[in-house]
Amino acid sequence: MTSTTPLVKVAKACQFVLDETQTLEAQKDACFAAVIKSCKQGKWQQFDGCKDEISQLTNSIGQSLLIFSISSNEQRLSEELIFREISIFTRDRRGNTAFHCAVLQGNAQLIEMLFKHFALDVRNLQKKTPYDLAKDFGKRDTFLRGIDNIFLCYRRTKQYNKTLELLRSVLHIVEELLGEKHFQMALCLAEMGHCYFSLGNYAQALIMFRQAEELFITTDRAVTTLHSIGLCYYRLREYAKALELFQEELSLLYNNADKAISYYDIARCYRKLGDPDEAKENFTEATLRDGRFETRCAEKLSNMNKYSKQT
Repeated sequence: MTSTTPLVKVAKACQFVLDETQTLEAQKDACFAAVIKSCKQGKWQQFDGCKDEISQLTNSIGQSLLIFSISSNEQRLSEELIFREISIFTRDRRGNTAFHCAVLQGNAQLIEMLFKHFALDVRNLQKKTPYDLAKDFGKRDTFLRGIDNIFLCYRRTKQYNKTLELLRSVLHIVEELLGEKHFQMALCLAEMGHCYFSLGNYAQALIMFRQAEELFITTDRAVTTLHSIGLCYYRLREYAKALELFQEELSLLYNNADKAISYYDIARCYRKLGDPDEAKENFTEATLRDGRFETRCAEKLSNMNKYSKQT
């Protein structure tokens, strides 16, 4: 074996001596095991000059370092390989990617980490996508949980356009896995509504929230969606419609903190509709229900009093 072959280069990097009396497959397995050992020991600097060769390295059954780690439930090693972008795109003999393998193992955390590297419709040699495998092997809940975590990450960092792109791509997957009337579909639609709202596209947000409202069967989610629809109408300057929705929401609430929010938004609507008495009454109710609204409501009331004196 020449000194320039990838296997020899990798073996040299991890200070492993190949036994040339063995078959090539046996040498590959031995070298593969040596690399795994070095990685677990944190000796990553050994591979600085041969990252491509390490990424292409497979054992005798065609597993890359990452696919082997995922399949062996080596969580820490798998995460480190993904972080260092080692062997991410090397497939096994069935054409499965590391993304496929993470789904098969039901590992939501690795699904989340690998998602940015693969399209949702990436296929193996049997033309199966990761979500096909999730459906075939009963891993759909784990698959969706991993995707949900990505939504939350994008939203927390205010990457609303990225969130929308992701939601559009998974909406049909959720429908196929769970059905068009499933609670998860409603959550996806509501998430899209929040993204459009944050981007200032209130008309499109309203459409998404209305679609979600039709699917929500739990009272708390339905009430939250009512409020979101009301906020859309408020931003679209349709104050009478917003008022009606906030009042409907209020009739369904039991928690004083939640009621305070509704009273505050009802007061804002009355203020825009030119009814200062009702506005003052509802600002006062908001303060009584939750003291945290005191400063905000006092400011609104003060501005209203100043305006009334001027006129």
